[in-house]
Amino acid sequence: MKRRDAQEVVAWWALSCSDLVVARSLMELAGQSHQVCFHCQQAAEKALKCLLEAERLPFRYNHDLVELLDRLAARRGEAVAFATDAAFLTEFAVGARYPSVGPGPTPEDAADALAAAARVVEWCDSALESLA
Repeated sequence: MKRRDAQEVVAWWALSCSDLVVARSLMELAGQSHQVCFHCQQAAEKALKCLLEAERLPFRYNHDLVELLDRLAARRGEAVAFATDAAFLTEFAVGARYPSVGPGPTPEDAADALAAAARVVEWCDSALESLA
């Protein structure tokens, strides 16, 4: 792996982990479902982009986790197991940030988003370890 690539992988991973920590912290505060869901989406997005970078697979800069997961599925068939999580979390890239998009996420949505993000991030972590 080129030096720049290794730095990119580390940078994406650090951002992903940071977003997951923030989401978990916000779960403890009442009324923060929007922020929890947004940071969960971001954690999963950055973990997927980290793995794409590590696999040297090009990707568009967008917030569609299904598209990112599809890019990985060509090389890692097990990626399809996270399609439901990816579709669920993708809704929060925009929906959790803008009040005019629709009803905001509920506390139950926040708990589900945290579980979904954790599954995606853990899978990416395992996949990254297999590359080492």
